[in-house]
Amino acid sequence: MATALRPPSPRILKKNVKDIKAKHRKGWLSVSDFTSLLWCEQKAFYNATSSIVQPASAEMKTGNAIHRELESKVMPESKVVQTATKEDWWAVKLLDMVAAINVLLDTGIAREVPVIGRVGPFLTYGIVDQIERRCMIPNSKDEPAVPHYAYVLSDTKTRSAKSMPNASQRIQNKFQVSLYTRLLNQLSGNDSTNAAIPRRPWTATNERSESLELFFFQALSHLDPSKTFSLQVQSYARELLCEPNASLSAESLDLDGPPQTLSTLLPIALDWFKFIPRVSETMEIEYRWQKDPSIVIGCQKELYDNEWVENKIERGVAFWQGRIECSELDGAGTIEEVSFKCNSCIYQPDCDWLERQQEKILLQEGQRTSV
Repeated sequence: MATALRPPSPRILKKNVKDIKAKHRKGWLSVSDFTSLLWCEQKAFYNATSSIVQPASAEMKTGNAIHRELESKVMPESKVVQTATKEDWWAVKLLDMVAAINVLLDTGIAREVPVIGRVGPFLTYGIVDQIERRCMIPNSKDEPAVPHYAYVLSDTKTRSAKSMPNASQRIQNKFQVSLYTRLLNQLSGNDSTNAAIPRRPWTATNERSESLELFFFQALSHLDPSKTFSLQVQSYARELLCEPNASLSAESLDLDGPPQTLSTLLPIALDWFKFIPRVSETMEIEYRWQKDPSIVIGCQKELYDNEWVENKIERGVAFWQGRIECSELDGAGTIEEVSFKCNSCIYQPDCDWLERQQEKILLQEGQRTSV
């Protein structure tokens, strides 16, 4: 049997905070980078400071297959575009955003929708599992009962057990859909939680799009905004933006033609989200049984809580800036509460958090014995 790889000693890594910052030297973080902290900060620390990759479990592979099947029911076949540069890579991400919003506008539902935005000082990227346009009837006494359309974010989680997840998993899932909602609000112009970044004078009139556009290039300063895309990426842009039957097109938006650089594509992609005027504060997490994905175990409904989200973000920003000492990392519970996480973790044999907890237990037992 192969011996598990041993992660670098956190005692060494903690002496140099630049190691935790190496994760975001690429200029951006993912939504998962923030939500993983609610599962276990110690594991997130090891993931960020070591080269060890934990292999996908059978449950994860089954879950991915179910998600692909759900996506195929509402989305056209995804287009594979070869990229030649970092600029190409980001261009495809932005064009995928446009493609997903086109489907949402055409059909009222889209899955695997890429979003970007600002979370604290970090450019953050994520993929929303599902956005659906629904007719909503307010039930608040302070709001007239006038039906209106709103866009509802939801996420599908698959489970090997035919039961709802425990509280820690539900909290992590709530934070995930909350971050997606926050990013989508920024893109659609409904965000009121962040101070605007200084206005960029040479772009169009949408202040929030301008702010995010400026921040994008500040965060990804290694990119060349004026670098011409490869022919494959240009072809993808032409297909999306110059197709006569598309919901939106270069002609309808008074564009001269498909963009060929990030400096021209980014503001277009950001403006695409202005057609989503209202994002519901109600978010949903649906749980399906892996043995029979047609069976919905249950649905977790959450109301967006801005103060709760910002508190979680504050902790996440401190972590990714390397401002949390190793001794302060949170395992998200006691040993008894998190044993189901630890038993499947590749870092368990060398985990500093587990060692600290065991030392505390021994100390407490020693104190009780001496009394």
